[in-house]
Amino acid sequence: MRNFKLGDFDGAGQYLLRMCPEEIIANKQGKKFAGYTDAGYLTTIVYKVGYVHRIEDFGQCRTLTSMADGWTQMNHFIKEEDGNLRRVFWASPKGAPAKAGRQIFVDHLNNDKGSEYRFATQEEVVRVVMSQNWRWK
Repeated sequence: MRNFKLGDFDGAGQYLLRMCPEEIIANKQGKKFAGYTDAGYLTTIVYKVGYVHRIEDFGQCRTLTSMADGWTQMNHFIKEEDGNLRRVFWASPKGAPAKAGRQIFVDHLNNDKGSEYRFATQEEVVRVVMSQNWRWK
């Protein structure tokens, strides 16, 4: 999958799905994945793209918010040659164009070794929202 482009994230509000190993294997073999039948599990792998303003020394910062519990991440870590971890915000430094932060975010999605993402379908998003009826009053 890993073919996200900068234009895919103009604004925010997109839903991403972190693919399970079975879906990744099926895609690599050119087979059709059967789909997710458990809406509870589906909730744990769907994320909403958002943003926040003024984080540390940055302007607007991209975020991924879990649809399961609202956990929001806005950065990833890179292991440097000396063994230390460096935090990389999905944001543009002050004075840099806003698209620089989006490019960092897109590069992370395309190169993340731990997960593969794709855009969630409308059906998947509806199933996630409908399974969370306990959140609505």
